Amino acid sequence: MGQSDVHDEQRLTPKGRATRDRIVQAAAELIITEGLSASNMESVRKAASVSGSQLAHYFADKSALIRAVVRRQIGTVLDFHRQPRLRELDSLDDFERWIDLNMRYLRRIGTSGGTPTYHAL
Repeated sequence: MGQSDVHDEQRLTPKGRATRDRIVQAAAELIITEGLSASNMESVRKAASVSGSQLAHYFADKSALIRAVVRRQIGTVLDFHRQPRLRELDSLDDFERWIDLNMRYLRRIGTSGGTPTYHAL
């Protein structure tokens, strides 16, 4: 993970953060529907409705953009697993509850366009 990616993200204005988030969201959706190799900067630019210079301002290349998508997905998964009701898994019943919550979560976010593995990065 590029250290400058994280540092640059922390210095954004609210408007800049919204634009960057829109780009990352568009890239994530394209990766889910088209696959990583079929996703390119031009398709992300169009899907996010940003200019080429805006895209280049936030992401130097496809690798930087992919790192941002991965960080986003990891954050989403970690937030799910940090729920208070999942803190203590001390019994088989707790583990079964954890599995049930995971399955409901995957159904809720939908895996038809992607795979559970992608969503569970």
